[in-house]
Amino acid sequence: MSNEITDPIEKTGLSDSDPSRFQSGFRPPLQVVADALTLAGIEYLISDTPDELRLRGIRIFSAETATVSASNHEYVSGTPDAYGTSFSKDSAPVSEYLYICSEQDIKDIPDNLLAGRAFLLLCRDPNASFRSSIPGRIYIRDTCRLSEILSLVQDLFDRFHEWDLRIQEAFLLQTPLQEIFDLSQKIFRNPIFLHDRDFIILAECNYPEQKMKRGRDRRTGLPMVQMDLINDFRTDPVYIEGLKERKPVMYPSEQTGYQILYRNIWQGDIYRGRILDLEVDSRILPGDFAVIDYLGKLLEHFLYSGDLRKFSISDDTNDLMARLCEKKETDEQQIQSYLRYQNWKQDDRYVVMRIVTQQRDFNIISSYAVLNQINTILAAGRAFFHQDGITLVVNLSYAHEKTSDVVSRLAVLMRDSLLKIGVSSEIRDFFRLGTLFDQANIALNFGLSGDSMIWYYYFDQYMLDYMIRCSTEGMPAEMLCADALQKLLEYDRKNHTSLAHTLEAYLVHDRNVLQTSKELYIHRSTLSYRLDKIRSLISINLDDPKERIKLLLSYYMLGMLHE
Repeated sequence: MSNEITDPIEKTGLSDSDPSRFQSGFRPPLQVVADALTLAGIEYLISDTPDELRLRGIRIFSAETATVSASNHEYVSGTPDAYGTSFSKDSAPVSEYLYICSEQDIKDIPDNLLAGRAFLLLCRDPNASFRSSIPGRIYIRDTCRLSEILSLVQDLFDRFHEWDLRIQEAFLLQTPLQEIFDLSQKIFRNPIFLHDRDFIILAECNYPEQKMKRGRDRRTGLPMVQMDLINDFRTDPVYIEGLKERKPVMYPSEQTGYQILYRNIWQGDIYRGRILDLEVDSRILPGDFAVIDYLGKLLEHFLYSGDLRKFSISDDTNDLMARLCEKKETDEQQIQSYLRYQNWKQDDRYVVMRIVTQQRDFNIISSYAVLNQINTILAAGRAFFHQDGITLVVNLSYAHEKTSDVVSRLAVLMRDSLLKIGVSSEIRDFFRLGTLFDQANIALNFGLSGDSMIWYYYFDQYMLDYMIRCSTEGMPAEMLCADALQKLLEYDRKNHTSLAHTLEAYLVHDRNVLQTSKELYIHRSTLSYRLDKIRSLISINLDDPKERIKLLLSYYMLGMLHE
């Protein structure tokens, strides 16, 4: 009856991206099992338990399923019953399962063979049987029915297993933090909440409005810790010292009237916020330290290079961004609220990028993994699923970056995932994201059709192509070419000359005689003769910039038409 954790993080390879190499998958320590007995009103005694003793499920061990060899004191596996298991020194890894059995089942087994395994032992007299020197054991009275104990402990593992998978999936899907905390309501018996370094409350659950008051941030209107309490914390030496902690800590009740179990959230060496478990409804138990620590590590794992507040944004924000990109009607007040929330300004420098894949096996898990990594890499950007791809809005002013800097930071992810990215120009108006979105799409479409071997396409590279395509949608390209060039081409066809090619080279080299001569492999006097001939045939003033631009565009259009 084990609970095998299928880890969504491992499926995506995201665990490799965290500097601390955090291993996801919550395996409760033995103390969490003891806490479940406490809540059920079952008396017990527990020996000291090493922190690395983490459990994935339970097993029932019966003496009938194994025997001890008198010669070497090693277990010889027997046939396990429907619920149970047997083990030897070469069986399941140490510390994976909690073995439930009676004290009699293990009384003849040497302690060294049982070392490193957790046991829940039913004893006639727990006080007499208790041996504090042997770690990893819980002793309860055998008047408790085995089926009840089994059900109690299995329900515990099932509950944590389901919670773990759901919150991991929620993080991968970029679910707002509030919804992630909502998934934790049945895990924490008290109110819990998460605030950032400015005491803005980003998520909470089990919040009792009648017992606790909230302040409001004047700038954003978001809920925050009461200001008088913040002022008390800022002068409290216990609180100040606690800002250095990287493990769960209990804050005393002097300031608030109740104890608080908290766990700081870190981005490397930068303090980002804190999860708090308030002891107002139920006594905080020793196993709660492990649970809040795991939730904190998950937050750090997914947000290690981002800002917590960015990940508390709801799907409404993505809808707002999508409507802006699609030039649909939007609520200006809502836009201004979002800008204030992000500490962005309307006239900051913005760029929009469009990301797509041409992989046939690029599944939904891979998509969410990429989205998560983009939002993690770019602290001043917002990526969201949109129109069969990912749209990314980046504030370049916020991080003092150039567009090329952002593209460079995405390079490894783009290449490894075989993604293509279209990049718009920069603009200083958040309300014109729709224009930038169009540019990114144009760059992507032109790039995919003409330069499929590279992975990034700037609008500036394809702007001229786009202008010519737009101009030729209602009229054939040859009808938009300069009359002078048409006449020159006609003369070449009839006389088997190359005057049009000579003129093109002359214009491309900005009327530099020496470079043009080298390009055409002719003498300078020959070039002068040809230019005089061209002027006599088409009567054009090559000193006029407009005439030169008209001719160059005509050459470019004819080249595209030929291609």
